[in-house]
This record gives sequence, structure tokens and C-alpha cells, in this order.
Amino acid sequence: MAAQTTPGLPARLLALRLLERIDDEGTWLNRALGAEAARTGLGAADTGLVLALCQSVLRRRPALHFVISECARKGKVPAPVQRVLEIGLVQILFLDRIPDHAAVDLAVRSAKKLGHHRHSGLVNGMLRRVIREKQEWLARIGSHDRGALCGPAPRAIFKRWVAQMGLAGALQLQRALAEPAVVDARVDQGTLSSWCEQLDAQPIDGAPERMQLPSGSPSELAGFAEGAWTIQDRNAARIVPLLPPGGQRIADLCAAPGGKTTQIAHLNDAQDLFAFELHSHRAKLVTQALDRCGLSAQVIVGDAVELCAEHGPFDRIVLDAPCSGLGTLRRHPEIGHRYRLRSLAESAKTQSRLLAAGIAALSPGGFLVYSVCSLEPEEGEAVIGEALATDEVSLVDDSRLPGGMGCFGLDGVGDGFFVAVLEKKQ
Repeated sequence: MAAQTTPGLPARLLALRLLERIDDEGTWLNRALGAEAARTGLGAADTGLVLALCQSVLRRRPALHFVISECARKGKVPAPVQRVLEIGLVQILFLDRIPDHAAVDLAVRSAKKLGHHRHSGLVNGMLRRVIREKQEWLARIGSHDRGALCGPAPRAIFKRWVAQMGLAGALQLQRALAEPAVVDARVDQGTLSSWCEQLDAQPIDGAPERMQLPSGSPSELAGFAEGAWTIQDRNAARIVPLLPPGGQRIADLCAAPGGKTTQIAHLNDAQDLFAFELHSHRAKLVTQALDRCGLSAQVIVGDAVELCAEHGPFDRIVLDAPCSGLGTLRRHPEIGHRYRLRSLAESAKTQSRLLAAGIAALSPGGFLVYSVCSLEPEEGEAVIGEALATDEVSLVDDSRLPGGMGCFGLDGVGDGFFVAVLEKKQ
């Protein structure tokens, strides 16, 4: 008779496998989960649990590493055992779905299953200690280093935020980023109220019309396949509408996955719409998005700098430049553990190169919207300041973006963006 599998253990083992791949291979959770879950034969409920466990660990790693280092002898444990402890601790301290005693039992079983029998006593003892002292640990986490452990941003990034926006603003952002991410959508056909009623979605205040979708698989919901609405972060959807109306030739310089390209096509009756994308596999996503929405554009694979020179001039340009992605920590908490601040300078070089090419390809009197999903000044204000210093462009004031540049998502609700609107001088 075959031995029965302990309920919940396969989900924990898969979560540990995914965290190992994220740590050692640099993979992304949203890209790896589906194939790994299919390979192991997990059902929808267990797959959802795996997702919740991994995302919670990644968002709470600064706090979890603090607890482990404080509790462990000499402050270090082997990486596989540390991941077992992370999953146990995140359930005990930050989740209420699993009883504490079950979290301990499954963590010990996971350690043994992975061949770490020698450390099973450490796992059992540390987790039981934290259960006994739960409120004390939560208080220590909340007060340590002025709140740096309250979310996914590493200490170095949190300290930068304190310097930029003050302690209260940095704390609000860090705490918000620790909460589960939601899925937003931009409404392109029909009314917001009707789609919210039909999909059991929540309306998002302000323009353009957006809604927060219910949990589940959004691509299976009514209206998606027909292009009536598009999955897009609430703040990302605010960027393209800043592009002043008009213009017969419009270019989206870094187009994938296509959300901004389809929004440009909906809002502008341009004669020629170009979508440039460096990577062919990502360019396919743009084409698929356009086809789903019944829209058209010239999707071209290549370096946007070269393509601007080849296909310009343009009356309007949208440049959502590649960046650190630090504004998406809530949605992609892996970034916090693998990004190095020294890389900001390299990112800024790429952004400045793309922006210079866009300005050169812009017709006199034309407009360019620049954005990055980052709140770091090196990728935002500094890049725009360099462009303004050439005296070729000026900022365009807008009630939705006072002064012509600023940040969306400083409260942690939705992704964080820096955005600027430029006009090329006549």
C-alpha cells in the first residue's frame, strides 16, 4: 500500500523549489510557476497556495532574514534550510491561512524531505520560539531601523526613500508594498459600471476608466478576448493619456507587452503608428495585444535608437524606458533581492540614449512622454534634467502632472512611475 502524502507538503516543496530557482537561477516567479505546477500535478487550490507563500516570502524577506539571523546560532543557516524557515516564519508572523502548529509540522517535514534531517531540530525549535514570542518579534520588526523591515525594499533602498520623501512617506510606501498585489484593467469598450457589475470588479477613481479585477485568471473573464478591456496597472494606464492629442505619426519606442501601444491606438487617430521592440519574442506580445483589441500598428523588431533614425520624424512619441523596475516591487518583489544600486548609473545611460534618440526623431512642436517604472531620481529627474539642458525641449505643464513631471504611486497603491511630458522647441 502506497504511503499517503501529508496534505500541504507538496505545495511547500514546490514553493521551496521555486524560491531556490529565484535565488540561484534568477528566474521570475510568474514565469516559472505555471510550468512547475503542471509538472508536479498540483491542483488550482494548491497552486494558489504556492503563489501566496512565495510572494509573501519575497515581500517579507528583510524581516524574515532579521528573525533568522537573530535566532540562529552564529546567525547563519544553509540556504535550503533558510528557505524552509522563511516559509514557516511568514505563515506564523504574517499569514493567517494556516494554523501555527501546522506551519511548524510542515516545515520540519519539508526539511527532512529535502535531506536536511540534521537541521530539523533547528527548524522546529526556532519556529516554536517565534510562536511563543510572536508579538515581541512583530514589535521588533516594526521598530527596527525606523521601519526598514516592514516591506520588500532592502535597507539601502528604504534609506534612499527616507531621504527623498521623509520617514512617513517611506514607511507608507514600504508597508503598502508588503501587501498582496492586485490585478487592474483599463476599460476601452462599454462602461466602467457595467463591466464592474458583470465581472464583480471594483471601480478605480479617476481617469482613465479602470477597475480592479477579482482574483483568478483574468484572461478567462468575459470581455478580455474581445478587447473590451486590457490588463494594465492603474498607474501605467495614466501615462499615455498625458500625450497631447493630434499628430499623424506616432511611435511607441519600447512597446512590449503592448498595453501602451493599444492605448495609443484607442486614443489617437494617427495615420501611422509604430511600435518598436528590441526582442522578437516580446514583439509578439505587442502583435497579440493589437490583434486581440482589433487594432493595428507597424510592429518592428530592433534597437529603438536605430529605428527612430530610420523611420522618423514623429509627431508624438511614448518612451516607457527599460529601468530598474523598483517601482514594481509589490508585483515583482524578486527585484528587491537581486538589484544592485550601482546598476542605476548603467540604467540611466540606456535611458538617456533612448531619450536623446526620441528627441532627435521628434518633429519641431511635437510631444514626447517619458516614463520609467521606478521612483529613483537617477532614472527620472536626472535623465530629464540632462535632456532639458540641451535646450531642445521644454516641460509641458498639465493639471494631471503639475510642472510637467512627477511620480505616480508614491503611496504604494499600484506600481510606481516617474513620468515627464516634453515638447520639442520650434
